[in-house]
Amino acid sequence: SAFGSASALPIYMGDDTTDEDGFEALKSKGVTIAVGPSTPLTQAQYSLSNTQEVHRLLKLILDTWKKRGPSSVRRRPLVYA
Repeated sequence: SAFGSASALPIYMGDDTTDEDGFEALKSKGVTIAVGPSTPLTQAQYSLSNTQEVHRLLKLILDTWKKRGPSSVRRRPLVYA
């Protein structure tokens, strides 16, 4: 599956305590990001202050992929949790 492949990098973002299980599950397999006021108790690896920062991060990722050229970007269906 794509999830287990070396070319896939799961990114999990969440904004409350219901996301902590996801942060814990992906801690060593992907990137976990808490959105909103951060607490020292979160299992997320990184944090963003608000949804505007989420938008900037996603735009940066897409812009970087576009610069690498169309052959470097493989289209896959998006999965929302």
